[in-house]
Amino acid sequence: MATLKAAVITMQPKADFYDHVAGSEALFDRSDAAKLLRTGPKRLWASLREWKVVQASGTPYQKYYDFGYFRLVPVLVHKGEYSIPYQQTMVTGKGLAWLKALMDSQVMSSKALVAGEVQP
Repeated sequence: MATLKAAVITMQPKADFYDHVAGSEALFDRSDAAKLLRTGPKRLWASLREWKVVQASGTPYQKYYDFGYFRLVPVLVHKGEYSIPYQQTMVTGKGLAWLKALMDSQVMSSKALVAGEVQP
């Protein structure tokens, strides 16, 4: 019983952070999302492409956009006298929490696969 209470006390800050981020209206770009998930932006987006979450262009597949994990923000890039519009993929707070869970599940299944606990 004491170990259970100690575990709850240890996990409470993580739970508070999760609730705060998941309920947030904030948007995170690739770099910020990757930093919060303790990985690099290239590695994160390569994994998301491999897991069929985002397309080769970096745009999320429609179902993940509809779930509210990502938002597309219009951006203008100024090149000389021209302005080129495009859409930047941003991760929502809900998406950040989902990505953390997805990454944890992928890591756990990869470790189980390497250990021979799961058949490919």
